[in-house]
Amino acid sequence: MSIEQRLAACLGYLNRLENEWGETADLPASQAQIQLVMWIGQHPNCRLQHIAAGLSLTAPTVSVGVRRMEQMGLIERSSDSSDLRAISLVLSPTGEQLYQLALTARTTQMKNLLERLRPAEQRHLVEMLERMLGMPIPEGEQLRETEAAPELKHPSDKETPPAQLSLFGS
Repeated sequence: MSIEQRLAACLGYLNRLENEWGETADLPASQAQIQLVMWIGQHPNCRLQHIAAGLSLTAPTVSVGVRRMEQMGLIERSSDSSDLRAISLVLSPTGEQLYQLALTARTTQMKNLLERLRPAEQRHLVEMLERMLGMPIPEGEQLRETEAAPELKHPSDKETPPAQLSLFGS
């Protein structure tokens, strides 16, 4: 399997985890509702079009979900002072509680994955992913050379021993 195929398999697995963690956490909402709550919680006062673009959904699909969640008391609409035609979405107090539960569940899942690595390896992994995906690295979060994870050798990499020196010439 090529390195590209291995990366695709890893990303596919992480995507499945991301899509299923709400179900495994036994949260009182559907996975789609949790995704909406997470998006709005991370982007307060966002607009429907921004949610649709961010979640790769159509605006009508998001609109139906928002309407249902508004009826459930999870989301509130507010007028945007800069554009009276636009509606901004925020979490209600109940929605904020669900957001916190979901955030805790997702953080726990990520900690469970990361605990398989040493702290320096964890930081190195995240930094490499951020760089590979072109994401901005938060200020002050860059690894110092002394913290970088050591180069990992694959079992098939043969280390050639240094040439033996002979003091007596042979």
